[in-house]
Amino acid sequence: MINKLKQFWRGHRAQRVARAIDFAGVGNMPKTIHAVAMAAVLPLVACNGHVNLDVTDAAVDKLSKVYVQFDSVTLKPAAAGAVTVTLNPPLTIDLLALEGGGTSRLLNNKQLSDGSYDSLSLGVSADGSGKDSYVVLSDGTTKVPLLMSSSAGLTLNSRFKVDKDGTRNYVIDFNLRKSVLDPLTGTTAYRLAPKLRLVDRDASGAIAGSVAGAGATGCSPAVYVYAGSGATLGDEGSAHAPLTSALVKAQATTPVTYTYKVAFLDPGTYTLALTCQADADSPEIANESIGLSNATEVQVQKGTTATVNF
Repeated sequence: MINKLKQFWRGHRAQRVARAIDFAGVGNMPKTIHAVAMAAVLPLVACNGHVNLDVTDAAVDKLSKVYVQFDSVTLKPAAAGAVTVTLNPPLTIDLLALEGGGTSRLLNNKQLSDGSYDSLSLGVSADGSGKDSYVVLSDGTTKVPLLMSSSAGLTLNSRFKVDKDGTRNYVIDFNLRKSVLDPLTGTTAYRLAPKLRLVDRDASGAIAGSVAGAGATGCSPAVYVYAGSGATLGDEGSAHAPLTSALVKAQATTPVTYTYKVAFLDPGTYTLALTCQADADSPEIANESIGLSNATEVQVQKGTTATVNF
């Protein structure tokens, strides 16, 4: 059995362990004691997997760019201490450029201990100076600082796994419609109060479609997505707020068409609704008179894009 053990453990550390077993005379032990000795040294062999972690966003209106500086990612195993990965240099990402299913990489093939993890936290810098995180208004030129209003939302208490000798691909949806708040009276900085959700990219699906009449005068169109069948429709600040949303965008076609896409949804049933008042819907005010219409249920499946046209 010692010979088999030596063959299994290759490399410098394995050879040292095998020599230690020989020296201790384990080969002459009774089988029961021998098994206990093997169990004692087996944990020395680390079991690892790899993780790719991307960030995406649910778009916000009134702004043309939203730059957020990411400094670190902290991952908490269920049975061990937290592991913090420092991003050096920090990554400054225009989240608004990622709407409709675009992503940007935070961790690339990061090796981690396999097993279950309880939470994931992002380290973000937004001190209100505009030197780290900031927004650009819809005019495309005016730069306004972002100030961290609440860092509580930077921790996702969502369980996830790292597979032994495998690779997991996760996406953090940084919901800008809920996360970027207007400046307080008498101040200029936009406020950052992150609202995040974690999705297994390889197990997710999407919804996409077109919207007729979205170009009507005074219409600020968006598609709201609610979890479940027969969901109660509410505005962004209500107790029945949508899980996520997507702005409706004009496409360079003749005639002009208007489309939307909601990516990275867990498989299941969702209820969609259309609004023309997205720009008036504040996540800080509940029960606004936001018109929601054309409620439609759809089933999302892994690896597919369901079509819902309005």
